[in-house]
Amino acid sequence: MRSRLLMTFALLAAVLAATFSTTAPARALSCGPCPAATTDYLNLRSGPNLDATVLLVIPPWTEVAYDASAGPVNGYYQVTYAGATGYAHGLYLLRFPAFATPTDWLNLRSEPNLDSAVLQVMAPGSNVEVLGLGENGFYSVRWEQRLIGFASSDYLSLDHGAAFADGDTVVVRTNALNVRERGGLDYAIQETIYSGREVTVSGGPVERDGYSWYRIDGPNLESGWVAGEFLARS
Repeated sequence: MRSRLLMTFALLAAVLAATFSTTAPARALSCGPCPAATTDYLNLRSGPNLDATVLLVIPPWTEVAYDASAGPVNGYYQVTYAGATGYAHGLYLLRFPAFATPTDWLNLRSEPNLDSAVLQVMAPGSNVEVLGLGENGFYSVRWEQRLIGFASSDYLSLDHGAAFADGDTVVVRTNALNVRERGGLDYAIQETIYSGREVTVSGGPVERDGYSWYRIDGPNLESGWVAGEFLARS
C-alpha cells in the first residue's frame, strides 16, 4: 500500500513539473537561434560591416540560422551556415517566423509537393505564419494558429511588420513575446505573452535595435512595449 502511494505521488509530481515548466523566450521572440533564408547570393562576413573579411558566400534560397536575441548591428545579423558563424546583411535575409497572407485561394498540403493531401483551402487574406523553407518552392506554414503544413510560396504575400495605429486590436503571432518597460532590447522584461493573445495598441512606433516597438494594453496585462514585427491585426 505504501509503495503504491509513493508511486502515485511520484507520478503526480512528474505531471505538475511538466505542466509548469516553460521554455524561456529570447530577447524579442521565442526562437534562438531562429531560422532564416537567403533571398540572393549573400556574403557571410567576419564582422558587421562591409570592410570585414568575407568568410564564404551563401547561395540564394538557402536556410541558415540567425541570432534574433542579439538584434541587428549596422543592419547585419549574426548568422550560422555550414558550420561557420559570421554576419550577413538583413536586406537579403528572410527571417522566420514571418507573417504572410494568401493572395488567392491556396491549398495547405501535408507535404511540400502538389501530389500530397490537401489539409485545408486557405482563404485570401487569412492569417499564415511562415515557419521556414520547405522544398519545391513551398514554405512550411501554420494557418490561423491551428494547422501546420506546406504552401506554395508563389501565392503568399510576406509582411515583415505592418504599421499599427493607436486603438488597433492585434494578436501575437509568435510562440512567446517579451513585453518590456520601454521600446528597446536593453529595457527590462515585465512579462511574456504567447501566441494568439489579443492586445490593444496604445502608442508607437519607436524604431530601435532593428525593430518597430509599440506600446500595448490588455486585460490582466501591465502596459508595456513589444516588437511590432511579431504582431498581426486581429
